[in-house]
Amino acid sequence: MTGTISETKRIALFIPDYQTKERLGFLSYAQKHCNWDFFICPRNTEGFENALDWKPDGCVGYFGREDFAKQAIKFGVPVINIHGGQPFENLPQVGYDPIEAGRMAAEYFLERNSEHFAFIGFENTETTTGHYDGFCKVLSEYNHTSSVFNYSTFYPCQELPETNYLMPFSKNLHSWVSSLPKPVSIFAVNDLRALWIGEACRHLALIIPDEVAILGLGDNELWCHSIAPNVSSIRLPAQNIGHEAAKMLDQLLKGETLHKTVVRFAPEEIIERSSTSVYAIQDEKISRCFKYIHEGACKGIHVDDVAKFVGISRRMLERKFFDATGKTIFKEIRATQFKKVKQLLKSTDMTLEAVAEQTGFSYGVRLSHEFKKAFGITPGNFRKESSCA
Repeated sequence: MTGTISETKRIALFIPDYQTKERLGFLSYAQKHCNWDFFICPRNTEGFENALDWKPDGCVGYFGREDFAKQAIKFGVPVINIHGGQPFENLPQVGYDPIEAGRMAAEYFLERNSEHFAFIGFENTETTTGHYDGFCKVLSEYNHTSSVFNYSTFYPCQELPETNYLMPFSKNLHSWVSSLPKPVSIFAVNDLRALWIGEACRHLALIIPDEVAILGLGDNELWCHSIAPNVSSIRLPAQNIGHEAAKMLDQLLKGETLHKTVVRFAPEEIIERSSTSVYAIQDEKISRCFKYIHEGACKGIHVDDVAKFVGISRRMLERKFFDATGKTIFKEIRATQFKKVKQLLKSTDMTLEAVAEQTGFSYGVRLSHEFKKAFGITPGNFRKESSCA
């Protein structure tokens, strides 16, 4: 790092501790390109006052509420808002696309033949609108609607169990979950709220995912693994968001004009865990069939293996499976394998032979042939395009 003490810029960071990946992305850019000092602040009155006394040259943070944004502009310095929703106070911002996240959640549940849907957002509905709009738009295309949790409403339900409610709205949340038609698939606006749903199901003796399937957002591993079954979640390009926030702030501090004042990244993929692993199908044999496929597809299982596991003839199972899902068993095996293949190509530098071995294709030439036939692109080119995205 070149430069002198006089060139050092003071940067106030309002990135919460649980947003580790965003902070790492921000710091990776700053350490390579900038000479910055950091003051990490909580998003509360004391945090804003302390940062103001420190007299920062720039500021970056999660200002996804009007009151946060108003506090940030009081610094009178360049501010980057890490937020994917509607802009506040005309602040430049970078985040993920909430509408696309909602669409992804709805499509994921629909692929699993869900019939009932529900959504839990933030207490502040302004920061939730995009997620819900995207979720409901896809559902409406298939003539479905979604129940929405209202933090201030007590929902009719059976008598609730005795438990120590941690938050004022916890009892309302429990009664809402209890009142939903089952089986139901719930999309939570972040993994913490998905965790709350999981805890409510445990208190209510509801079986996850058979009665309640839960999908979170953000892939915060601590929250996703804080309850069993572990929570499935939509992974976001968090480090890219943090990196872009630092780059935008650097441009402003240099007196440059931003090419875009609002940057939104698409969500990456759904990390499937046991909170959604069994498809929402009433037929027990078909549910067992799905579970066996998802656990064994990358071990090289065949349709005959599935029929043997379920305990009925292949012909009968294939008919029941197609009637329930509109897909063949072979197609589901392949889809599960390809999902893992894409994940490994995008997130590792494993050789094609190693990827093939990990996903049940036995050898690289076969994987390359099947992948190109399915997607019109070789695994190598898919990896290159993914790394450039």
